[in-house]
Amino acid sequence: MNKLLQLLSIITGERWNLFRLGVKMHLNVINILDMKAITSILETI
Repeated sequence: MNKLLQLLSIITGERWNLFRLGVKMHLNVINILDMKAITSILETI
C-alpha cells in the first residue's frame, strides 16, 4: 500500500512540476510579447 502511495505522490509531483514549468514558460512568452508590443508602440511615437 505504501508503495502505491509513493508512486502516486511521485506521479502527481511530476505533473505539478510540469504544470508549473508550463505556466512559467507561458508567462515568459506573454512577457516577451508584451515587450515587443511596448517597443513597437514606442517606435511609432
